[in-house]
Amino acid sequence: MQKSKSFNVQYALLNLSKNFEIISNLFFANNKGNYFNNFQISQNQTLITNFYLPEGNNNLISNFSISKYFVPIKGTMKFRSNLSKNWYKNIVNNSALRNNKTSILTTEIFYKTKIKRKIVLDNSITNHLMQSKSDHFFKVSNIAISNNFQLAYNISEKGYFSVTNDFFIPNLNQRNEFYVFFDAVANFKTKKKNYDFTFKLKNITNTKSISQFQTLDYATSFFKNDLLTRHFIFCISRNF
Repeated sequence: MQKSKSFNVQYALLNLSKNFEIISNLFFANNKGNYFNNFQISQNQTLITNFYLPEGNNNLISNFSISKYFVPIKGTMKFRSNLSKNWYKNIVNNSALRNNKTSILTTEIFYKTKIKRKIVLDNSITNHLMQSKSDHFFKVSNIAISNNFQLAYNISEKGYFSVTNDFFIPNLNQRNEFYVFFDAVANFKTKKKNYDFTFKLKNITNTKSISQFQTLDYATSFFKNDLLTRHFIFCISRNF
């Protein structure tokens, strides 16, 4: 049998006259009676056995968002954060029952503005913090930072042109390892809007792959994602 207890609290404020918005949410759950993992790790293989114990694990999720539109600069600023905590138990190589804790905190600062009606600029900075603990035997943390910038120029009703830049540091402790991406999109519509032409240029910097390490309470994993090299896409749409 499993016993579950949970509660959720949410608060929202929307003030249209002042272009101001706040949203906050807090969720907590306690589950008593679960299946846990028993890891048997050797040089060549990992054997995972699930077993039941009348023990509990806890989950905490918190979200917060605040945004405001500033009339003088014709721009919107937004701050968002997400916190997730997980308390759980497991056994590794015949150890005693271990108490583990994983925390993930993501924060984002977003800004968007319009310049002379035709130019739209937006930028977001995201910080991702992950931390894992296991009793007194293990502790690891990692901070990743990414920045997304986009500049778009609207050609009245004839189309638009946009440039996007993405900057990503997977591990702040290794600042020499970072990735930069550039994309460009051009769109043009005919006078009667019956034809739509779009040209996309992707991965202009020609980045071949992205490599990342993920450390858990019982293992360290290496991921490598191969990317499409520099390429372009041309699309024609017919509207009826």
